[in-house]
Amino acid sequence: VGSEMVIREGHIQPSHDSLRDAYPNAKIVVYGHTHKQVIDKEGSTWVVNPGSAGKTRNYGAAKCLQLTIKNNNEWDIEPQIFDDVF
Repeated sequence: VGSEMVIREGHIQPSHDSLRDAYPNAKIVVYGHTHKQVIDKEGSTWVVNPGSAGKTRNYGAAKCLQLTIKNNNEWDIEPQIFDDVF
């Protein structure tokens, strides 16, 4: 697995296995549309959804993800939840 990031928007919640199969060289696949925050670090390709930063469809709080890349081998992702914004 390389140091590639893939960003995808879709109309349904994708299968994480199908995203890993579609992007075998990616370190991380970011998808959206569902507005539900997800961090799936199983396997060598991470599959994540940042969630919703807006007031609608945020499931209780505004959310985003913070990705830190120190080098090709050191990646970290942290959920950020802002439940006092609205």
